Amino acid sequence: MANLTGIVPGLHAPTGNLSTTAALACLVFVSVHWFGIRSEGLKNYLRHYLVPSPILLPFHLLGEFSRTIALAMRLFGNIMSLEMAALLVLLVAGLLVPVPVLMLHIVEALVQAYIFGTLALIYIAGGMQSHATAEDPEAPPSNERKGSTP
Repeated sequence: MANLTGIVPGLHAPTGNLSTTAALACLVFVSVHWFGIRSEGLKNYLRHYLVPSPILLPFHLLGEFSRTIALAMRLFGNIMSLEMAALLVLLVAGLLVPVPVLMLHIVEALVQAYIFGTLALIYIAGGMQSHATAEDPEAPPSNERKGSTP
C-alpha cells in the first residue's frame, strides 16, 4: 500500500523517500541476523563468515552491507522514478494522457512490493540455512535418500 499512495493526488509514496526504504532494508538486515542466530546459535552463525577461509571475512561483511544498501536503493529508485515520470507527463501532456502512466505505476508498485518481499524472504532464509552441514564431511549429501541403493 505504501508504494501505491503516490497515485493519490497530493500524496507521495513513503517508499519514494530514501529514509523509509533504508529503514525497511535495515529491518531486513537485522532480521537476517536475528533469525540466523536463533536457528543456528551464535557460534555456528558467526562461523559461516569464516568459511571457506578466514581471509574472506571482509568480503562476506561487505556483501552483507552492500546487499542491504542495494535493497533500499532498488525500491527507492523505482518508486521515485515512477512518481517523477507521472508528474512530468501530467505537466507536459495534460489531464487524460497520464492515465496509461498511472496504470503502469500501479503494476510497477505491486511488482516492487513483491520483489522487496521476495528478496527479504530469500535473505532471511539464507541466514537461517544450515551452514554446519557444508563443513561436516561426515554428513550425507542432501540428494541422498534413505534406503536407496547407489
